Amino acid sequence: MDILDRAIVQLLSEDARMPFLRIGKRLGVAEGTVRKRMEKMRKDGAIKKFTVIVGEDAEGMEVLVGLKTDPHAHTPRLAKMLAGFEGMKEVYEITGRFDLICRVRGNSGHEINNVLEKIRRLKEVLETESFTIIGKA
Repeated sequence: MDILDRAIVQLLSEDARMPFLRIGKRLGVAEGTVRKRMEKMRKDGAIKKFTVIVGEDAEGMEVLVGLKTDPHAHTPRLAKMLAGFEGMKEVYEITGRFDLICRVRGNSGHEINNVLEKIRRLKEVLETESFTIIGKA
């Protein structure tokens, strides 16, 4: 990615619905240039997906889950597998008491618990601790 690609990505990270025409005007390039750059970045894998960040007033709940794993487990492989679980929003490899921290979102405690049970059944996972998110600064 060059400086123009990075500028396009920066604008889209601020507003993923920003029209290509507006991006082009802000960056001083044609709308077609933005469209072609976006197509290339998607094709090359520089942009993997577009997503929605749900506001605090939306339905549902989120929890952070700390995972202690078997010392012989391949943590990057486990993290990638967990990232594919329904309801899983983010998975981080970390240092400290836990090996992984996951952010899980569900519409109810029941949905969250289903994800937690799926995590707990993994042989590589020795221990979990859940933290319900009740607010954000």
